[in-house]
Amino acid sequence: MRIKFLLIIPAFLLLFVACADQNKPKDLIQEDAYINLLAELHILNAIEQTYPDSTLRDESLERVLQKYNLSIETFEQSHEYYLQDLDAQYQRLQTANDRMQKEYDRINEISREKAEQKRKARSEGNKYVDEDEEEEPAKETP
Repeated sequence: MRIKFLLIIPAFLLLFVACADQNKPKDLIQEDAYINLLAELHILNAIEQTYPDSTLRDESLERVLQKYNLSIETFEQSHEYYLQDLDAQYQRLQTANDRMQKEYDRINEISREKAEQKRKARSEGNKYVDEDEEEEPAKETP
């Protein structure tokens, strides 16, 4: 009896692993790219809430998918596959959130540096020139 039980367990595990592989899409998005994609889609969701114009969202979604060379079907299949393990999906979402936070911090640091440069230039009596603007020629004194 015990031998049959020991044979049934590995057979069951093998069957379970085989079934799990069948659920895996042929064109599964690599996990790191999927995490980046989740971050970008989260940003798109925020844009949609701010500007509820559906054409903006659709165009943006299309551009994001083109960036990763994906079809909506490939994304949906991969998304369904990754959702099968909710704990791992939670970790992927946390990783996406961390990446967005790092990018947000990087952009804020650049903004602070530019603001500090402007403040410093003004306190020194110099005219601050944006990178996009051309410098005015110096005026000649008579």
